[in-house]
Amino acid sequence: MDPAVQSYLYKLYSFLYEECPVYKMPETGFYVVTKYDGLRKILKDTEVFSNSSMVRQGLHGENYKLQQSILTE
Repeated sequence: MDPAVQSYLYKLYSFLYEECPVYKMPETGFYVVTKYDGLRKILKDTEVFSNSSMVRQGLHGENYKLQQSILTE
């Protein structure tokens, strides 16, 4: 979410693709998956991978507002 990183997004995406195809964002705990095969596996396996766990992890109320403010900075 750093503005310096935001100005070089394509370089960041290239780095993640080559060096870290699955990256956990420390600010949110969300994952960025950059390779097609990994993303395809995630999308097809809804028993293991789901975004519905966000509610169970406490992303509601103040935590949700904090997460939203981080993503919109």
